[in-house]
Amino acid sequence: MVAEFDWWLLIVGFVAGGGLIWLILARLPRDEADVTADERWAEAGWIAEELATTGRPVDPETAEEVLALHERYLAGPAQVEADQAADEPGEPPLPDGEAGPGGQAGREAGPGEDQRAQA
Repeated sequence: MVAEFDWWLLIVGFVAGGGLIWLILARLPRDEADVTADERWAEAGWIAEELATTGRPVDPETAEEVLALHERYLAGPAQVEADQAADEPGEPPLPDGEAGPGGQAGREAGPGEDQRAQA
C-alpha cells in the first residue's frame, strides 16, 4: 500500500515542480526593454498603416518617436513630473455649466479636489 502512495507523491511532485519552474522561468508579458530597434521600427510602420486606414495618417518616424516617448514614460520620471505638476496650485475648476476662456464649461470637482469654486 505504501508503494502506491509513493508513486502518487512522485507524480504530484513532478507536476508541482514543473509548475514552479514554469512560473519562475516563463515571462508571459513582454517588457519595453525586450523590444529591439528593428522591432520598434516594424511596430511604428504597423501603427502608421493602421492609423492611415482609419483616416488619420501618421508617418512611421512620428509613430516611432511616440513609442520612444512611451518607453520613457514607463521608465518613471514623466509620472513623477506629472504628479508634481498636479500638486502645484493653479486656477480652481469652474462650477458646472459656467464657461471659461475658450468657451469650455467647467465640471464638478471630484473627491479631494479644491472645493473653493463651488462655494
